[in-house]
Amino acid sequence: MITTRIAFALAFLTVGIAPIYAQSDYVGDVRFYAQQMIFRVQGNSICYVMDERHLRVLGGAGRVQDLPAYKELMQPGDAIKPCTLGDGFFKFRRDSSVYYFRNGDGCRVRSLEQLNAFGGQGRVSEVRRRDLPSFNRRNVEFCAWPDGFYKSKFGQKIFKAQGSEVCHVTGPAQLGGLGGRGRVSEIGDHAELMTGRKDSGSCAWPNGFYQIRGNPAVYFIQNSRVCHVRDPQQLRALGGAGQVQHLPDRANLSPPGSTVAFCG
Repeated sequence: MITTRIAFALAFLTVGIAPIYAQSDYVGDVRFYAQQMIFRVQGNSICYVMDERHLRVLGGAGRVQDLPAYKELMQPGDAIKPCTLGDGFFKFRRDSSVYYFRNGDGCRVRSLEQLNAFGGQGRVSEVRRRDLPSFNRRNVEFCAWPDGFYKSKFGQKIFKAQGSEVCHVTGPAQLGGLGGRGRVSEIGDHAELMTGRKDSGSCAWPNGFYQIRGNPAVYFIQNSRVCHVRDPQQLRALGGAGQVQHLPDRANLSPPGSTVAFCG
């Protein structure tokens, strides 16, 4: 794992400020003021923190190190910009909506259930408009649900969302085989899962060897293809000895009406 070190440093920066006068033709001297500033350093990137509130949102509270001068961080003439907010969950004052930022992109969290699915419960920070100057709340879209298993409040079907696809879990046996038992989250409507995804029909079974209760046949599934194992010798040749999973009699290993051929 590669860890990027983030440091916050307090330094004295000499800032040139040109005073503003009522007379437009007045030519005055440029005055210089000593001002304390906090810089955030991440790798080769340096930015400045606007105030204590901004420091807390960035995670720098209690982590500021003292430096005698800003020259230890940068060269004279380097451009200094305010720090942008990183990944996280944010809300604006007097706005109940929560926004999720990741890799520079922001989306609106649909509900408390979705916030929990993202792992954002108790991690929402309140920010101001100036903290996100380029973010336009009017054009932001709802967040797509993260990968996982979901059940609609209005139905009993369970869906698996993964990558760009959503599939329908055929039953409790398949849910267990896919690793979803005890991990199903409730959502408002199945249509919410389709944001940025397509419906791929019934979920494919994981690779493995299966035997349905009450049926002596053993089936081998590999990359969604199902075949019937001919005999114990073939089972051993395929690496399935001692690996057969036993399923309830209602488990559907192949689409209804399809023909399962013997393994080659």
